Amino acid sequence: MDNDGRIQAIYNATNDIKNHLKGIKDALVDSNRISIFDIEFELNQRRDQLISSKEKSLETVANSEELSNYGKEMNDYCKERYENYLDAFDRLAFFILKKKLNIEYFNTEYKEMLSETIENSEFGDFKEYANRYRNMAELYEFWKEKGNKK
Repeated sequence: MDNDGRIQAIYNATNDIKNHLKGIKDALVDSNRISIFDIEFELNQRRDQLISSKEKSLETVANSEELSNYGKEMNDYCKERYENYLDAFDRLAFFILKKKLNIEYFNTEYKEMLSETIENSEFGDFKEYANRYRNMAELYEFWKEKGNKK
């Protein structure tokens, strides 16, 4: 094999490797999109469960005569739902902060929900959970500062 043949073989092998790496990159991008969808779906599902449990507790308490025991049980149940919601939101905030997700897209989609959750949630006082959900608190402060700079 002469030099031209070797150069052509190397060129072909390089292109094959380049195409293979592009396929791997595309597969990773698709996998990342699926993960983003899963996190968003989980967050919204947990928020819906939280709202549903609060509505159920208010409805039952209004129709119940044994408020003390039931009220405590529903309070514990709502607290658990609230923590589940915060878990999912904190995971999403982690990926946004680590720049694994498009921060501008998520700013548009979730900034208001995050602010509502931290500032005046009807489900619980976020200050009680701030140490546990640091990613949410950090993202909130980041978006708040960014908004003040405009």
